[in-house]
Parts: sequence; structure tokens; C-alpha cells
Amino acid sequence: MPQIGQSDSKKEFKKAVADIVTVLPSPEGNASLYVTKVISSGIIFLEMISKGIDESWLAGSINGSVDDTKENIEKAIRRKRKQARQSGIPVILAINMDGMGASYENFDQVLFGYTWYHANYGISAFKANGLFIGRANKEKPPTFAAILAFFNVGLWGWEADPILYINPHFTGELPNGLLRLEQRLYDSEKNTIIGVKTQYPDLRKEMLFAIDG
Repeated sequence: MPQIGQSDSKKEFKKAVADIVTVLPSPEGNASLYVTKVISSGIIFLEMISKGIDESWLAGSINGSVDDTKENIEKAIRRKRKQARQSGIPVILAINMDGMGASYENFDQVLFGYTWYHANYGISAFKANGLFIGRANKEKPPTFAAILAFFNVGLWGWEADPILYINPHFTGELPNGLLRLEQRLYDSEKNTIIGVKTQYPDLRKEMLFAIDG
């Protein structure tokens, strides 16, 4: 937030925020939109959450927010990275975010990046800075070929099929069974995230049967 003292005028700040919410571009799904606007007292940086998500408790400054879902996803990946490297081959890591309020948008931002909007110029773009994008050594295969994101896992299975996040640097082949799941991929040419829906609506029942059997 800009450096504005208690006795300083808030007029410019209030107008800037009003202008931002008036001209916001339509969100993609329920994904958050990161907005920046420069005013005389500094830079306004906001995370705008779609009103389709019931997260009114997140209101307030980003630093003061108690939502650490994306941090938990990052920790889970980094915690397993050393162990996965010892395998010598790309690994598919399954992450269960049950009870943490995670959504596929959280995984999108952690693994691929996020959409930002520059209010001063009225332009928006996708910032590809996720864990799956940058690599220090591009000669070696990636540690993780994909991430399998589970949601709402319980004693009797899960409420929705997991989503398969494929590492864009992985050039091998994944098992056909996994490719039947809904997939999320990063398209470098279009600089955007692509979602591939499953063609098997009863896949969850098939997977539960395979596990139980």
C-alpha cells in the first residue's frame, strides 16, 4: 500500500481504488486477479478475488491475511523435492489439500503463475513465474513430471476427481490412466493456462473400484 499518514489526504487513494474496481477485466473462472496502480504516494497492489468465491474473511491487507494455502502447496512440493531427486526419474507427486480450502486456482498460481492487471495503462497479462516454469538446469529432466492435486479426500474416497498438473518441461509419456483425468497445462506460445476436461464422467467410481479391489 502507498505510504499515507493519518493526516495526509486520502482523496487520491480513494479515487484510484474506485477507478480500479470500475474497469476491472472479467476474471477467468474464479481465479484471483492481481492489480497494480501507481499514484503519487506509492504503488497500490491488490489481490482481487472473484465474488463467486465465499472468502469475505480475506478482506484486508495481503500481509495481514491468514490464507496460507499457496504457501502450504509450495512447502509440500519443496519438502518432497530432495526425496524425489534421488529416484533418478521424473516423479508424479500427489498432494492432498483436504481441509485447507484449496482450489485449482491455488495450484495454477503456484505451479504456473498468475494474471495481473496494470490499472495505469489498462493492460493485463499472464505472469508465468510458477514453480513449473523456471528451471536452473534445463539439460536434466524435471524432478516432477506432474502434480496430482486431490481435494476433499475422506474415508470413503473423494468428492471430485483429482486434477493432473503437467510440467511443461517434461517430455516423456505419462500413463494412459492418468491422462484420463482433467489436466491443467501451460501453453508457452499463448502464455496462458489450458484446461483439458476429462472425457470419462464416471472416472472417480472406476478409480475407487480399482483401489478397493
